[in-house]
Amino acid sequence: MLRERPMTTSSPGLRQAVSERRLEDVAMRHDDGMLPTAFDHLMAAGRTAVLSGDHAIEGAPAETGRWGPSVVFLPNGPVAAALGRLILEVVEILSERHWPSRGLGRAHITVRALEPYIESIPQDRAARYVAAMTRALRDIGSARLEVVGVGLSPSGVMACAVSVDGAADRLRHRLNEELGDDGWLERTVFEHGRDPIWYCTLVHFAEPILDPGKLVTWADQRISWGFGPAIFDSVALCTWSFDGEAMIPRTIASVASTA
Repeated sequence: MLRERPMTTSSPGLRQAVSERRLEDVAMRHDDGMLPTAFDHLMAAGRTAVLSGDHAIEGAPAETGRWGPSVVFLPNGPVAAALGRLILEVVEILSERHWPSRGLGRAHITVRALEPYIESIPQDRAARYVAAMTRALRDIGSARLEVVGVGLSPSGVMACAVSVDGAADRLRHRLNEELGDDGWLERTVFEHGRDPIWYCTLVHFAEPILDPGKLVTWADQRISWGFGPAIFDSVALCTWSFDGEAMIPRTIASVASTA
């Protein structure tokens, strides 16, 4: 079973931790060009990594720094059900030993990563995060995302989405502004800014893939699979923990749009 160690350092300590470990272990960057074909580049890299066996493998968050507090969209209703069916298909190919995003609200779409892994957020810092989320969502309102295909990344299987009305992109930008100094992580990790793409990782790779060809074929057949658009009128501040199967969110606060 995966064992976790708490990271209890203060903000300056967290910044030092990021500078001392490989940044890609904390928050994975995909491409530098960030052209409209960003997903094409990412999926090509994922396909190559899967077939070669060079794909990423998840490790204990306390050691990798991944799975820190984040602001996310949490799919529900028909969107969550459709994603759940896809996840079951992937698990049949990969086995249960990888980390599926099924059940317990595991499926999520990241708006902003805030810190490296930590078991709990100090109350004063959490309050600042929630205040920034509230201001950003108040000004931008709800966002519409449409799932337009399934693909592979170097770290997992993802459902790719686009911002139908641009609101999700504006929300991400506005949250960056509202966080101020509390937005330091992504500014440190992503030299040129976070990739302007949206996705939900269906399964995170947690061991070598036994039949990479079968997974690649499955993904190729679903490259244009999609549904939507779906409306997201709230964002959640979450921390993450391992429950023996995969990472599960603990929602610290949820902020709803008033628009």
